[in-house]
Amino acid sequence: MANFNVKVVGLRDLQRKARADVLFQPPFREGLEEAAKAAADIIRGGAPSGATGALRAKLTYKLQASPVPRYAVIKTTATRSSKNYRRYSYPKRLEFDPRSKHKDWMLKGLRKARGAVQHILDRTGAKIRGQWGR
Repeated sequence: MANFNVKVVGLRDLQRKARADVLFQPPFREGLEEAAKAAADIIRGGAPSGATGALRAKLTYKLQASPVPRYAVIKTTATRSSKNYRRYSYPKRLEFDPRSKHKDWMLKGLRKARGAVQHILDRTGAKIRGQWGR
């Protein structure tokens, strides 16, 4: 009986490429973060601006903590206090109150951001395809 030693050249590279985390996670996370930042910037530009500017200043974005995030959240933590209400969320009132002249301010901003977000995600998909080509 004979023993054979087989050395596969490039096996490590092939195994590395087969793991989705090496090829998929970094570009996907970066692309989603870039898209969330772009959308937040566009929404911030169209947000109502009061005397304090808190609504625009406190508009942030956050990705899911997973290595491959499934969503990004764009929100504002601005609140307002009055004689009758302590720390109520006036951005929600502006967004949903039918009597507000700023109704749907965030939804309109999201609609405007669709093109920019689509472009960024297309570019991210091209990066991931490029990783497989190497």
